[in-house]
Amino acid sequence: MAEGEAATTDGSNLLRPAPGTACSWGDFATDRPRDRYAGEIRRACESGDISRVRALFAEAREAGALQGLLPCEVEIRLGQLLGPRYLGGAGLLALAAELGRTAQYVAKVLRLAGVPIRPAFRPASVPPVDLAELRRRYENGSSISSLARLIHYSRDRTRRFLLIGGTELRPRDPRFAVSPNSAPSRMSGR
Repeated sequence: MAEGEAATTDGSNLLRPAPGTACSWGDFATDRPRDRYAGEIRRACESGDISRVRALFAEAREAGALQGLLPCEVEIRLGQLLGPRYLGGAGLLALAAELGRTAQYVAKVLRLAGVPIRPAFRPASVPPVDLAELRRRYENGSSISSLARLIHYSRDRTRRFLLIGGTELRPRDPRFAVSPNSAPSRMSGR
């Protein structure tokens, strides 16, 4: 056993607080500090006191006790407490900051409580430009480079927007085509 650990009566290891550290959630001399800690978290969840849950997590962290000691039913209750706020629009990061835990942990307890997790933010799949207008300008003679400057995107991205819009691209000017066999040479100017 590592320093700072002690075996509980059920054979599991539990980190003990540093000497002289007081914890409001239980006396470490008892056989089941995990149960006391879980009971305090459960009571705070039942009363809807998020600030108390946060304080208990902080105490456990400062005391060196493992935070992963909560039984599943307590984590479910915590998820039920956080669920309405999450479903009301609060984000995982905001709830995690309020709780003093990670966003992954908050997502875990919400899932345990049966709360559906929203997908992470993804940019819209709809192009941010008017494809019909882009196509019209291209077909009226504008170059891809001039359109790219106009819409503030790269030439390649603008070319893709044109293809998405169903535009048939003009062939490239053969003067600017790069042959795979010809590499620019410094000596070609002599």
